[in-house]
Amino acid sequence: MVYLRTYGEGSHQNERRTLLKSVNFVDLIANVNNPVVRAELAKNSSPLEVHLWDFGKRASGHIKAGDVAYILCEDTLYYSKVAAKISDPAGEIEDVVGWHRIQDSPWANPVLLGSLVRLEALASVATLLPGKHQLEGNFYKLAA
Repeated sequence: MVYLRTYGEGSHQNERRTLLKSVNFVDLIANVNNPVVRAELAKNSSPLEVHLWDFGKRASGHIKAGDVAYILCEDTLYYSKVAAKISDPAGEIEDVVGWHRIQDSPWANPVLLGSLVRLEALASVATLLPGKHQLEGNFYKLAA
């Protein structure tokens, strides 16, 4: 599946943490205390540096490893394949990488992204893509 997630103003704080820059995967695993979450991370053969994102509670239910994700943060469009989705109910990964919580709720479904590509030239037209199907508020399915 191919998905588009759009974010308006205010998305830059988390974007700067794990999209604009990568996270050292070995350090991430080492700083996670929950053994179940740590084991789930460790079973992935990720490169030394990874990008992370969480699409939110409802949208995460649609995402699986192998899906293609477009992430539009205000004026920057990112493209990547989802390498893995991690179940982290307490939001420990979010705490390690410094994501901002919304309404004190943890980011419980972070995903490891494959190679990340910035498509700034396409950002202004991303929401105009034909054939998109709205699944949740600002989460769209583009293709099967």
